[in-house]
Parts: sequence; structure tokens; C-alpha cells
Amino acid sequence: MAVPVIGRQARRPEQGQGQGPRWPVLRSGPLRRLLMTAALVNAAVSATEVALTAYVRHHHALWASGPLLAGVSIGSILGSLLLGARVPAAGSEPQDRRRHRRLARLLVGYAGGLALLTVAGLYAPLLAVAAPLAGLCLGPTLATLFSEAASAAPRGGGIQTQAWINSIMNGGAAAGAAVAGAVLAGFGAGRPILALALAVALALGSAASAAITGHAR
Repeated sequence: MAVPVIGRQARRPEQGQGQGPRWPVLRSGPLRRLLMTAALVNAAVSATEVALTAYVRHHHALWASGPLLAGVSIGSILGSLLLGARVPAAGSEPQDRRRHRRLARLLVGYAGGLALLTVAGLYAPLLAVAAPLAGLCLGPTLATLFSEAASAAPRGGGIQTQAWINSIMNGGAAAGAAVAGAVLAGFGAGRPILALALAVALALGSAASAAITGHAR
């Protein structure tokens, strides 16, 4: 006679029991807007790279593309070191809100640096000075973005959040490069300054997105 396996049946979970939402990260409105901010930031970064390379090629000085891009990176490193050396002041405002306000300010600073780089494009020698200034807020912005994502991650969703922000930033970089290339193709390679202006617009869009996310909290 067969023995009924009541114990096994009792231990079998019901369908769907104990299972959370498949993508808990995407159920958070502020986190979705933060991902959009991250995508726009990286789109601005890659559009700047494409625009600078097109600019020096148009002026028959392709050798200068490396030093100019290195200048942006040096500015980014210096900005990150300066941010790391700062001790945040304590206040009555919650820490996450202070961090988000700092992100919005950094993005405005990054957009301003790119605007300065665009203006410097009217007189090529000024690019050597403007390139490090354009990157000054970039490193701190990226560091603050990852910090914001970590603090906004739902419980148990830290790894998924970091995976999403990495993926969305890579997608933003690809989109920024593609759009900058389309601008250059549509208006002619003799107008690389328009691609720099596009980078400024993307950076301003990321600042606006960060400000909206801050108000939504």
C-alpha cells in the first residue's frame, strides 16, 4: 500500500508565494528618474568625445584629440579628489536630500563647463584651458550618481540597482555618440561646435531630471 507523502505536500510552497516583483528597482519612481539622469550624463560625455574629435579633425589637427580628451579626464580626476577631500557639513536636512541637492548642483556645474568648452571652440587655442574645466564636475557627478543609486535601492535590490545604472549609462553613452554623429552628418563635419552644443543640452537635461527627482522625494 502506498504511503501518502503529506509532509512533502505541506512543505511545497504555493505558486507565487514568497516571490517579489521581478524588477523591484523599476517600481521606484525616483529611482527610475535617477536612471534617466545617469543616461543623460553619459550621453553628454560621449557626445563631447565625438564632438572634440570631429572639431580637431576639421581643423586638421587630429593629433590634438588625445590631449584634449586627456584634459577632460584630468579635470574629472581633480574634481573627484577635491570632492573626496571635502567633509560634508552636518545639518538638519536629511542626508539623502543633501546628497541629491549636491548632485543637481554638480550637474549644473558640468553643463556650465561644457558651455565654456563650446564657447572656447570659437578660438581653438582656448580649448586647452577649457577642457580640464569641462571635466571638473564630471568625476564628482558620477560618484554622486552611484552613491544616490545605492541609497535609493530597495531592500535586497542593491546588486540589481547597480546593474541597471551601469547598463543605462552604457546605453546613454551609445545614444549620445550616435546622436552626435547624426548631427555632424546632418549639418556637415564643418559644424562640430553644434555637437558640443548638443552635449551642453544633454547635461542641462540631466540637471533638470535630477531637480525633478529631488522634488519628487
